[in-house]
Amino acid sequence: MKTETSNHTNILFNQRINSLDITNITFDEYLVATDKWEEAISNFSTMKEILKMEYVFSFDINQINWLKANNQNTEEFRIDMGVFNNQVMLILIPLDSNGSSIEQENYECALLKELETDLVLTEKQTVTTTKNFVFSKEGKNLKGETIEKTSIKKPAISIDNAVEIIENWRNNAVEWFHTESTKYRGQRVFRKFYVPIHDVQSENLTKSICTFALKETKSGQQKYLPTLVFINHKQVDNFIDIDIFDWTKPEPPYRPGGGGFD
Repeated sequence: MKTETSNHTNILFNQRINSLDITNITFDEYLVATDKWEEAISNFSTMKEILKMEYVFSFDINQINWLKANNQNTEEFRIDMGVFNNQVMLILIPLDSNGSSIEQENYECALLKELETDLVLTEKQTVTTTKNFVFSKEGKNLKGETIEKTSIKKPAISIDNAVEIIENWRNNAVEWFHTESTKYRGQRVFRKFYVPIHDVQSENLTKSICTFALKETKSGQQKYLPTLVFINHKQVDNFIDIDIFDWTKPEPPYRPGGGGFD
């Protein structure tokens, strides 16, 4: 899908350079944005400047519905990395049934920004109390018992797990990028993420906050594996509920159609 961009394309791209509220880009702008990410990942100084470790991406329900309407793959969709006006962006890429990208005139996207409000991750614990009274058939010994049952509504991944890998990103991403940019010239830095479609299919979804995270690896040459955590906000009655998902596969090292990870 990617072709070499022209000077005319760069001029068109730069016409929107002062906008801080970009939510979609044209195909030509997509090409420029992904090229700029490719340039940035081998330059540690650039990465340190444009990556704010505590910032997040936010997709609203209209963008998610656009993805669902255009994505033909029943298992996953793709997110491509880009840079727009020195801001990192995530670009939603619909896939066909074979896992290939479906070219669009415009792509929905999200810029890396500061959180508008505090982000609260919650696990709900419910205690149910049941009282039983038993009358013996002989009319003797009135017995009573109280049973308490605790149930916890947990997100798809535990809050402890989510917090751990998000904190890994905030604490270790600068060092990780320094190693990848200087030692490996950015060759092992992610360009894309393959995301299970289930990650954006929560019922009553209103928006999805997406943040980088780092998982510790037990094998291979890399100590950490980058990932994306989706924190989905849902409207349930008069309350905001959340789901948390983390099964994204970064490329590299993931090889689509090639049997998994390098």
